[in-house]
Amino acid sequence: MPERHDVAQTILDLIELGAPIKRSTILKSMKIGISTKAAKAVDGLVQDLQGSGLLEGDARKGMTVPKGAVAGLRTMLITEEEWVAEAKALIEGLGHHLADHIDLEKELSEQPNWFRRSRLPWLYDERFFLRGINRNGETRDRQPMNGWIMGDAPADSNVPK
Repeated sequence: MPERHDVAQTILDLIELGAPIKRSTILKSMKIGISTKAAKAVDGLVQDLQGSGLLEGDARKGMTVPKGAVAGLRTMLITEEEWVAEAKALIEGLGHHLADHIDLEKELSEQPNWFRRSRLPWLYDERFFLRGINRNGETRDRQPMNGWIMGDAPADSNVPK
């Protein structure tokens, strides 16, 4: 069965080729028949991408990738093992800023899914704060002390999903 990173890679390939982003071209590029279980799985993944704002439009007539969404599609190419390895490298380089407050390595090893949602943004983007400190060691003395400065993740954030 196709996975999210397979569909993301296919869409990125279609963008690079200047080909239309439609259900039929996605399935054809992935060598999947239009009436198969795999096609239904691709349909569900495309709907997920549309729901998360990475694709817009009708899957049968043609979809577009909103500005800034290409970065989001690229982050889907990282498999779980890769994001964990990358997180460990970032912790090694940046974790000293939070060492007195949070044991990032322990949290990653004990609760990887929670870590991905709650801590990974801090490792990737200086606009995310934990305990009033961002990845560059800059401090913040006003709310939000934890989370994104603007409340939500910015559209141009490159944090793996």
